[in-house]
Amino acid sequence: MTTPPPAWSGPSSPQPLPWDGSTRMPAGVFEYSAWMLYARWRAASIASGWAFPADWARTPARAVCRALVVGTDPTRQLTALGAVRARDGVDLAATLRDIVALYSVLPGAEPAPASPQCPPASNPAESTSWFGGADLDGLGPAPAELASLGAPAAAMGAVALGWADASVGSLLEQQVCDALTGLATEGYLRRRIDELYREAAVTGRAVAEDFALVVVAVNLRRVRRWPRSLAMVVVGDALGRAFEGGQTRALAAPTVALVLAKADRRLPLRLVTARWLVERGLHVSVPDRETGPVRVWREPLPARCEEVPELLRRLAGQPGQAG
Repeated sequence: MTTPPPAWSGPSSPQPLPWDGSTRMPAGVFEYSAWMLYARWRAASIASGWAFPADWARTPARAVCRALVVGTDPTRQLTALGAVRARDGVDLAATLRDIVALYSVLPGAEPAPASPQCPPASNPAESTSWFGGADLDGLGPAPAELASLGAPAAAMGAVALGWADASVGSLLEQQVCDALTGLATEGYLRRRIDELYREAAVTGRAVAEDFALVVVAVNLRRVRRWPRSLAMVVVGDALGRAFEGGQTRALAAPTVALVLAKADRRLPLRLVTARWLVERGLHVSVPDRETGPVRVWREPLPARCEEVPELLRRLAGQPGQAG
């Protein structure tokens, strides 16, 4: 289980704050109301069956509470919350039950409002917040009661969309190999590079001293769809012969392949060999008039791991033209 984030800093002893009933509440009262909503939501979610209470608190949940208290559309915050729940390994059913718990503790939630925006208090002069002197230690509605409460379809849809997008992204990142070319996915390459930087942080030796990225870019702009796919199969086969062992070979873009190669004295020869093998394979598989020159070069790894994603994005955008 992941270490839970720091608890949201709210008043240690909530006390009613004065409010004269005007149309705009002071900022402090908004924050106080959001904190109370956050606390009651957590209690209701745990009561409805949330499996790991210590993992419930997440930053997007706080943003959802603030949006509901202010009265703005919380769609963006709900989508972000759904994405975080998916990355935390929470299934969709539990994620949606959590949202039902949220709308069950909103003022006048019998049933929940028809839109994701929370309505204003019917009589704001009655208390300093939407929840007044409510007992934050109470567990809120029982699970059976939660089952009969609804949440707006728009809110449920926003959460489900965020959850689905993050889930699909996680599946793509976990995929190790491109089925057609045999090259690893970019997500797997990033994981391998991240492991090297973590090891370097322990040993004190820079990653660039032992490893480098080899870039292979081919100009396939005029190649038809099937030969283009076949061309990258040729690239994958050539790199497999030029870079053996544990050197990771990955597909970064439809016409760009990368190799996380050992930066030893044999690397210059490997670059020449890779280019020769790719050019020979393309000559056999694809008509010469349809392919441009093959570019193969060594790209140094940055000093900091945080710079790697931007480097990979730049290399994936290589047009594969001579230059």
